[in-house]
Amino acid sequence: MDESEKYDKRFDGSKIYNKHYSEVFYYRVWRYVANSLLSSDKILELGCGPGQLANLLYDRGIRNYIGIDFSKVAIRMARARVPLFTFILADLNKIDYSKYTGFKFVSTETFEHLENDIAVIRKFPKNDIIFSVPSYRSKYHRRRYLDEEFIRSYYKDVLNITNVTRSKLGRVKSIFIVEAKII
Repeated sequence: MDESEKYDKRFDGSKIYNKHYSEVFYYRVWRYVANSLLSSDKILELGCGPGQLANLLYDRGIRNYIGIDFSKVAIRMARARVPLFTFILADLNKIDYSKYTGFKFVSTETFEHLENDIAVIRKFPKNDIIFSVPSYRSKYHRRRYLDEEFIRSYYKDVLNITNVTRSKLGRVKSIFIVEAKII
């Protein structure tokens, strides 16, 4: 079973991925991201999953949106959730990002799943990006982000980070929201 099939199984039949975006524990992070965008922005969401953030962005007036994920189940769910948006089934490692110049890149809870997220970011045009990464471990994560200092050091060669905000998930877990310019 390849990696995308593992995620297909996670998405297929999952209760959390079928909930409205406002009922999911990531909602605070998604709301922060949505609040940082303008309705006139062109958005490229990397690792869009089943389209819950896309749904929130649509509800907030975003109309120029493309979401990418490598799970066919997630893409099917996203298309059903927001049929007016474009969703592409693709591996983030194998995309020609040059055609997305001028887009704002958005990615929530994706980079920790990539074996080499730095190599993927190096392919991006010099756009703005807002993304989130977790402080906690999961069997699906390849790395965790301990604190703001770690994040700034880890991404120093590919991002000019302008802001890092910590969003707490309970007493121990946190998600960091990172705003940056791709260099």
